[in-house]
Amino acid sequence: MRFSTSKSETMVLDRKRVACQLQAGREVLPQMEEFKYLGVLFTSEGRRDWEIDRRIGSASAVMRTLSRSVVVKRELSQKARLSIYRSIYVPILTYGHELWVMTERERSRLQAAEMSFLRRVAGLSLRDRVRSSDIREGLGVEPLLLRIKRSQLRWFGHLVRMPPGRLPGEVFRACPAGRRPPAAAQTSAVLQASEQPERGHYNITNSNGTICLLAHMGLQLNISFSLNETKQEVVNLKPNVTVASGWCEPESAVLLLTADGEKTNLSFVFTLNATTSKYQLSEVSLNASWPDMQGKLPPLCSLMILGTLGHSYMCREKQTLTVSPNVSINTFQVQVQPFGVKGNQFGTAEECQLDVDDMLIPIVVGAALAGLVLVVLTAYLIGRKRSHAGYQTI
Repeated sequence: MRFSTSKSETMVLDRKRVACQLQAGREVLPQMEEFKYLGVLFTSEGRRDWEIDRRIGSASAVMRTLSRSVVVKRELSQKARLSIYRSIYVPILTYGHELWVMTERERSRLQAAEMSFLRRVAGLSLRDRVRSSDIREGLGVEPLLLRIKRSQLRWFGHLVRMPPGRLPGEVFRACPAGRRPPAAAQTSAVLQASEQPERGHYNITNSNGTICLLAHMGLQLNISFSLNETKQEVVNLKPNVTVASGWCEPESAVLLLTADGEKTNLSFVFTLNATTSKYQLSEVSLNASWPDMQGKLPPLCSLMILGTLGHSYMCREKQTLTVSPNVSINTFQVQVQPFGVKGNQFGTAEECQLDVDDMLIPIVVGAALAGLVLVVLTAYLIGRKRSHAGYQTI
């Protein structure tokens, strides 16, 4: 076999980085941590999440380009938009999907990317609150994850039918020696917990790729439900398996958090008063599919988050937003800015009243103690002066 040492590289597939130098003659072949072959990214750790993130990013860039040109044109028929979706968007998004091994996070992100385009095709937005299944049914489009699964099963059947001696078939039928390490506990987007939730970092980008909404906060759901008996559960929303989506407009912005494969959809609607340059959290809603709760809860109008354009709202203390009589949301360590984000960073923070009150308490206590010390010192000086009043200096 002959090969070019100037064009050849090596890679070791292992969970940990392993140095393995291969030498051809006097040439040492460079070892790579990642390698792109036919447009597909391979990593030494064997993970596919980086490649899936790349595909989602490429598809999102194409969607932004199309949205500024043809997809948003009203004279373009829905049939033509669906043709663009099937012939351009889906192939870019799912290129190399036969190799994908997806976690719940990747599934949720792919669903969010899929529905972002289909909503534009249907002329809808997140504010219309139409379920993804209803949009697909109305457009006559099958779920993207079903398409991926069907394609993967087709290649799986091809692998099973391989005759003996073919390397892929032998690897598939091989039985590794030894024992597998104990499996880690499955990660769920919503877990029962009594401790303070982990703080998530969420952001929304606009059509030119810059961040237009920033939100850092921990979220906790208080849920009352009844299967055989009424129960009260406190669960934390886990940021690592929660997908953020939404959009920004001149006087409104929406942050949608999706978890459990679209079983839990939590949306925050912010509005801006252009006259006063003040923004507020105007609506919070929860759309969930749980064993004892199906469908959308009525939205809550709230004035708990108030801020000034170009500034961020901050509240370190726990706040509670009541969504329905059976569901409320606790927020922890909130910092959010839905308008006027510059340089992809928060503006000057405006603290909530709860934080201000917490700062006032030690100030008031300190002032009271200082006043008490002053009173005691004054009383001591007056008493000392009176004790010497009957004496004369000799």
